Amino acid sequence: MGLFSSFSPAARKLKTYDAMVPGILQLQPALAELDDEGLKKYGAELRTRAAAGATETELLPEAFALVREASRRLIGLEHFPEQLLGGIALYFGNIAEMKTGEGKTLVATCPLYLNAIMSHRGHLVTVNDYLAKRDRAWMGPVYEFLGISVGLLQNDSSPEERHAAYAADITYGTNNEFGFDYLRDHMAGSEDGMVQKGALDFGIVDEVDNIFIDEARTALIIAGPGGDSDVPYYEAAAFVKRLKGTVRSEMAAGDNETPEGSDYVYDEKHKTIDPAEDLLTRFAHAARIPEDKLLKEQATYGKILRNAIRAQIFFRKDSEYIIKDTEVIIVDEFTGRLMYGRRYSEGLHQAIEAKEGLKVREESQTLATITIQNFFKMYHKLSGMTGTALTEADEFKEIYGLDVLEIPTHRPVDRQDADDEVYRSERGKLDAILREIQARHEKGQPVLVGTRSVEKSEGLSHELKKLGIKHQVLNAKYHEKEAEIIAQAGRKGSVTIATNMAGRGVDILLGGNPAALAHAAAIVRTKADPKKQPEQYAEQYAEQYAKLFAEYSGSWAKEHDEVVGLGGLFILGTERHESRRIDNQLRGRSARQGDPGESKFFLSAEDDILRIFGGDRIQRIFEMMKVEESMPVNHPLLSKTIEMSQKKVESYNFDARKSLLDYDNVLNKQREVIYAERDKVLAGVDLADEVHEFINEQAETTAQQVVQAQRADEADLGKVYNDLVLDAFGRPVEMTLEELTDLVEHRDAEQALTATIQDRAEAIYREKYNRYGENVMHQIEHYFFLHTIDSAWRDHLLQMDDLKDGIGLRAYGQQDPVIAYQKEGYDLFNVLMDQIKHDVTRALFTFELQPAQPEKKHDRS
Repeated sequence: MGLFSSFSPAARKLKTYDAMVPGILQLQPALAELDDEGLKKYGAELRTRAAAGATETELLPEAFALVREASRRLIGLEHFPEQLLGGIALYFGNIAEMKTGEGKTLVATCPLYLNAIMSHRGHLVTVNDYLAKRDRAWMGPVYEFLGISVGLLQNDSSPEERHAAYAADITYGTNNEFGFDYLRDHMAGSEDGMVQKGALDFGIVDEVDNIFIDEARTALIIAGPGGDSDVPYYEAAAFVKRLKGTVRSEMAAGDNETPEGSDYVYDEKHKTIDPAEDLLTRFAHAARIPEDKLLKEQATYGKILRNAIRAQIFFRKDSEYIIKDTEVIIVDEFTGRLMYGRRYSEGLHQAIEAKEGLKVREESQTLATITIQNFFKMYHKLSGMTGTALTEADEFKEIYGLDVLEIPTHRPVDRQDADDEVYRSERGKLDAILREIQARHEKGQPVLVGTRSVEKSEGLSHELKKLGIKHQVLNAKYHEKEAEIIAQAGRKGSVTIATNMAGRGVDILLGGNPAALAHAAAIVRTKADPKKQPEQYAEQYAEQYAKLFAEYSGSWAKEHDEVVGLGGLFILGTERHESRRIDNQLRGRSARQGDPGESKFFLSAEDDILRIFGGDRIQRIFEMMKVEESMPVNHPLLSKTIEMSQKKVESYNFDARKSLLDYDNVLNKQREVIYAERDKVLAGVDLADEVHEFINEQAETTAQQVVQAQRADEADLGKVYNDLVLDAFGRPVEMTLEELTDLVEHRDAEQALTATIQDRAEAIYREKYNRYGENVMHQIEHYFFLHTIDSAWRDHLLQMDDLKDGIGLRAYGQQDPVIAYQKEGYDLFNVLMDQIKHDVTRALFTFELQPAQPEKKHDRS
């Protein structure tokens, strides 16, 4: 802790919030004397006082104390003082860093309840459907006892279920469901089709670092069909397999030429590709692409070729993705979970499908998109909780405006973190890992092994099987069993291999976690559906939970003590992650709530992060010390190199996220304008003023062009006028040549001609109102506004995608790509708005309703 850390804004906030905790605790004895009905009545009175103008600060101690007492009675959990402190930090819009096992699920109940009685909706955002369902079922009884409604969003929720979930005071769901519902709402054809309806009052984001940092590297995108079927993905995949690449780090400093005998240069640090100058021509020849077509679509074919190389070099099966049911499913590199429904953008996913010989799904066109950052920044109040946030505190503050507050643990952390063991080779490291696991297993100490890929976890599993060591594997292929596997990872003698999935959201209790296992079994295994058969579900859930809890609780206490005596859970990291935060998450699974624990990382000079970022220095250390393959090395320079390597990667990743946000900020301003217009149309407001404005603008543009033609001495002024009017309105706006000539020769020609065209166009439009009636015309106006906006916006997104694809090249011309994107995007947006006005006007002037046809009489003879 730094010398001045106690004077930081975060420290001052924490001190202020901590002073509120005694006021909550002193209310407990009085509340404990009330019966259940008395507690409910107390809650109703708090709501009444809130409606009458009581402030959140006045109500906070009573609201928190009430939730604490209700929780104690209903689910047997009473908030620790530290949990109350975490809840206060959340309510006032901060990130609470709370170590693993400190009960973050319970922490959120107090701020969500206070928010609800202040008549604001609250969203509890989790990382997956299982946790959303589990936490809603677990905490739901507390809210409902106090008269607060609770909703649940799942990936398979129907529109009706989504309407109900958002209508509740508190809604549990994943970041994807909340984000995609926002986008879908702005594609709906009516207000009834909107489920979220902009209800973004208060959001508490669980595992906030995973969602706000890791998942924020890619935008949320809803896409539709929109590509050519003859794109040569397979030809590109076959072509690159015959090529030879050179790693940039192996080239001489300052040398930018592709080395002789090499087809491309690739940079492992930045994941970039530089093909040889003639490589595209060679690819076109191999793929039989005509020369004229290559010349016309050079950028497109260049991107296909680069993606094929990237897919071959940087994207490995069972590491960055797996193949399941003939589909390429992305594996989240930070959590190890499968990212169903997500695809790499800009043709990369298609390149991977071609590389694996799978069916290539056609290129998609973006229909709606928003970044995680810009979506969550729309919440009126935002907060988050996680066990690991301090390493990214600057990013949370810069991007989201959130302070990270480190909440003290309820009991001191008793974990022994050993120094890393670094080996010269992967084989030497693996042998050491196997020796360590075997030794710990033989004495009965539970071991949690962290790996970075499915491939590595299955390789280690194979080695353990040869040694006869029974173990569980948790990776993206078996993610459905995550909760059950992790719940038992603390049992005596257990060995669990987890791929970046160290049980987030599920406690690892020494001796096993009977409660978590019972929750997992009752929720995952039950055939009853909580959304369709709530009474049956509740009954079946309670019965299964009680039975399972009793089954495992009897032996848990004894086994817990035995595992404590063995040193607690041992964490074994098989390599360092690119982010220190992910390493800390793995370590944090051990030594919860004052239990003992140990951790140690095993590394080799062949690990990606050491090889890429510290290769030469690492090798020099080994050569200098002359160590054998099986001997570990501990050297201060080695530790410093590892830390610097991680900081470099963290910096690269931050720059990538910042770049994504910089580009989306340009689009975000445009999205706000379009979505505001769309919301206005769906709300059914009178669009008469907009129609008159559009007519005026079309008249003004037409008049300007006619006057310019007259000044340019064009011969047939009447034809020019008629052509321009037909383009603007889609039908004639009658004017004699004599009238036209008089107007263009007027001193204020443009204004005079504009006024005349506008008056006559308005007269045509009024005639339509008289013919069809006001109600019908209002419906037609809303229809054309909505469909024109949607169609034009889709085309605009495609143009913005194309602009972004090539904008990076501006850097070679000493031009900032983001500024260029901002300027040219602004110009495109102005064109878009003009196009919408033009197309809406033409549609309103040209439509004609067909009279209803009388029904034909059938001859029954």
